[in-house]
Amino acid sequence: MNFIKKIIIGSALLTTMSVNADVTCSGKILEVLKWSGSENVSIMLENTGRYIKFTDKTATSMLLTAFSAQQNVIVYMNDDSITTCNDGWAHYTVHNGYFKVEQ
Repeated sequence: MNFIKKIIIGSALLTTMSVNADVTCSGKILEVLKWSGSENVSIMLENTGRYIKFTDKTATSMLLTAFSAQQNVIVYMNDDSITTCNDGWAHYTVHNGYFKVEQ
């Protein structure tokens, strides 16, 4: 009976645990890319190797300003499948998280 209790408690703990696999990347924007036929803008952040797509006009304005001023940015990616900054997502993954321009 004690063994069954341990199994029940162990399985209950495993099912209630959640793991967030999000990531925060920082650096300068190396490239800004816009495809024809789309209003979206994508950036290549240094040390990531992947493009991040931004779909809103506020973020686009912020990233263009940061790019022209060569300011560092912080990009938080709130996605459970993203675990690393270097090659951590598919090209043109839509940004979900926050975008910050550093001074």
